[in-house]
Amino acid sequence: MNREMVIRDGKPTIPEGLELARFVMEITEGLFRLMLGRNPEEIIAATYTQPKNDLSHQNTIFAEIDGIIVGMAAGYTTDVHREFSDRPLRCAARGRGFRVALSRFFVSTLFRSLNSHDPGDFYLHYIGVDTEYRGHGIGTSLLEAIEARAVAAGSRRLTLDVAIKNRGAIAVYERVGMSIVSEWPRIPMIPPVMCRMAKQLPTQTVGQAPTP
Repeated sequence: MNREMVIRDGKPTIPEGLELARFVMEITEGLFRLMLGRNPEEIIAATYTQPKNDLSHQNTIFAEIDGIIVGMAAGYTTDVHREFSDRPLRCAARGRGFRVALSRFFVSTLFRSLNSHDPGDFYLHYIGVDTEYRGHGIGTSLLEAIEARAVAAGSRRLTLDVAIKNRGAIAVYERVGMSIVSEWPRIPMIPPVMCRMAKQLPTQTVGQAPTP
């Protein structure tokens, strides 16, 4: 690929929110359609424009080629996560607030580790690249940009969750220095379906470049 790629921060606009929604719908394999019902993309886009939630533009970066969005990643520190609220999503969903709350409760109960972040962690919530652009280093560039954000924020580890069956993604994360640190849910007689991966980050002193 000879065309120039740009990694940039998200902006609080509906068109960009729809781009985020496109990736999130694919990454979560229909979870948001189950949670939100009709027109989940529009609800996600509206939520994206608001601050202090896990779908916010504040947490999102995009990869562009010739001005076209071809990939995205989103993540946040443990401290930032504590300030998050479901209210922007429930407001965007209007009359579906109870459905959202019930779905969130079910998911958080079954997969409690999704909302469990250790102090000092930077959590990579979503990362995705358009199918036709995969294999060109875009995902790696997004991971590097997220890692740079994490180091700048003073985080000690970069973490993410991935399906155990997704061996291809696990292999990619292992190549950039991540390793499996836990598996869940831990329910008797039920095999775990997700794993958390982590990577220790270099420390950074104010006014200095990151050091290993």
